[in-house]
Amino acid sequence: MNDLDIKNFNKQVAQTYYITCPDRPDYYRTVYIRWNPFTESLQPMVSNAVAGSPPPGMDPISPLQLSRLQRTQMQSTFF
Repeated sequence: MNDLDIKNFNKQVAQTYYITCPDRPDYYRTVYIRWNPFTESLQPMVSNAVAGSPPPGMDPISPLQLSRLQRTQMQSTFF
């Protein structure tokens, strides 16, 4: 992840977003983004699928952003 991506993602720290399930559009998952000080990276925390529609006022997160956040967790060099 480059510096520009980190600056954009830092606006999302401690925010909760939602993503609809691709196989069941009537279900959604919440995604909470937090800063992990041990790996010095952002960590998405994805909930179990919930039936219904997302609460009003909650913003969606794109599948691309979510996959990038999950990928950075796998690339960490924490020992």
